[in-house]
Amino acid sequence: MCRFLCLLVCLTNMAQVEISINNGLYNIPQEFGQTVGSNLFHSFDSFNLNAGETAQFIGSEKIRNVISRVTGNEPSLIIWCLPRHV
Repeated sequence: MCRFLCLLVCLTNMAQVEISINNGLYNIPQEFGQTVGSNLFHSFDSFNLNAGETAQFIGSEKIRNVISRVTGNEPSLIIWCLPRHV
């Protein structure tokens, strides 16, 4: 399996955090992003999903929208699903 490094750049302090994978699942918690009203914003340096991998955005029940962007120079490859659990 091809493993990639997903660096999340937090909007609040621009710190880089590596998100670990567990059985093909990347859990991306609310506190890694910035919440504005019912919106949750995430910014990634890179974002790729291989077959069988899932990125799951997790947040409180007040979150209605998850908005993400990729700011790095490399193209993203997403060949799986992005469920929302907020």
